[in-house]
Amino acid sequence: MTTQTERTNAWVVVIIFIAITILAGCKKKADEKNDLESYRYDITPSESAPGSPSEFAKPDTELKTAAKMSLSDVIRSARTWRPAYMSLYGKTASDFTLPDIYGQQRNLSGYRGKNVLITFWTTWCSGCKGQTQSLIALRNLISRDELAILAVSFLTRWPPNTAMMVKKYVEQNRINYPVISVASNKLPVPYNRVTSIPCSFFIDSDGKIKLAAEGVIPPLIMKSILEAER
Repeated sequence: MTTQTERTNAWVVVIIFIAITILAGCKKKADEKNDLESYRYDITPSESAPGSPSEFAKPDTELKTAAKMSLSDVIRSARTWRPAYMSLYGKTASDFTLPDIYGQQRNLSGYRGKNVLITFWTTWCSGCKGQTQSLIALRNLISRDELAILAVSFLTRWPPNTAMMVKKYVEQNRINYPVISVASNKLPVPYNRVTSIPCSFFIDSDGKIKLAAEGVIPPLIMKSILEAER
């Protein structure tokens, strides 16, 4: 016969088990949320992962001889980035005309006939620093006749990202491609909906979106994306 004490002890064990399960679940959800936020806003590549400083430093000769990959293979190889806005692939990219930080008008449809890479970033995003290095290397590798690179930095009050901060960052890092600093509402869909940075849109020579990605993409992978067939 089960005594009152035994029944009480059994309930205590059950309650403790339930409490541990709930706490473990909460911790898992918190960890997943933290991982996602880290991926989106504070991507700092490790030394061994694609996108690390050693990856950015690869010589041009190695970049030029990189093996061609299919677009699906490139996506499967992703480590420091992930595909995004997949429903837009193959659709015509929304056009816009905006001045860069030096006042020169940049018209997206004006680059028709060549590949275009649009990247979204801010001065306060640590992962964007790695992306900047990657883009500088890519700009040195591929001519402007084949590829146009446009960087867009949304102006924000907090964390602060002002036009002056953007221009200072561009000059200090000797960025060799046009940079636009603008409020997000000045751009059409889908660009004005970008919330995860760095974010990149690869647009083919016909003006169609080939791939969009969130995260830091090393130059070897960028080159592979540009050369890959759908």
